[in-house]
Amino acid sequence: MPTELTDEMWEKVSAILSYSQKWKDVRGGFDVLLEKVRTGSPWMDYDKCERLGGRSYSTMMRTIRRWDESGEYRQALKALSQYRKVPAAPQFSLPPMRITGTVDSRQGKVSAGQTGDVANGELGDVDGRGSPTPRS
Repeated sequence: MPTELTDEMWEKVSAILSYSQKWKDVRGGFDVLLEKVRTGSPWMDYDKCERLGGRSYSTMMRTIRRWDESGEYRQALKALSQYRKVPAAPQFSLPPMRITGTVDSRQGKVSAGQTGDVANGELGDVDGRGSPTPRS
């Protein structure tokens, strides 16, 4: 992850990143994105910040989603690959999942509704649709 966004770096990525009709100068948004990935700061820290032109962090999140889905974000990072980098902050997010279960009050046992040995704390994996995934 680049340590900062210089004018030279912005020249390389400005033609890659799209903008919206209402938000034409997205440099501040890209800078915020790089900072967020480097530091792991919560999105609320950027709500209505000056670099976003006073926009809400949700506007920035929609823009980032568009950049990610279109491949623009990856292209921009590739264009910046020659510059000094620092590691991205670790992200602690879970994949989408649905965990189901029941409590058997007669025996005081919990059934996790998953594959694996529940008695030993092994719940197995859950795919993004909430279905147990087979172990290999």
